[in-house]
Amino acid sequence: MRQFAGTADADAELERLRREVAELRREFYDHLGPWQRAQIARHPQRPYTLDFIGLLFTDFVELRGDRGYGDDKAIVAGWPNFTVGRWR
Repeated sequence: MRQFAGTADADAELERLRREVAELRREFYDHLGPWQRAQIARHPQRPYTLDFIGLLFTDFVELRGDRGYGDDKAIVAGWPNFTVGRWR
């Protein structure tokens, strides 16, 4: 929407919509019970750590497994390559 905005009226409308979405989101989450919040936090389509790593870093070498047991999918560790020029 930001690409189509450009005039003062369009920018003001975009800001109004952002505030409205934020308010609706707050109202929605205020009325959820503990179990409903847990279900949202565990939703299979929620982003995972590796999703954010892919957006932040150009290269990421993930360390996997250990010498005693095996791979733990809940723990993400590795060496990232952060290129500052990527964001310009």
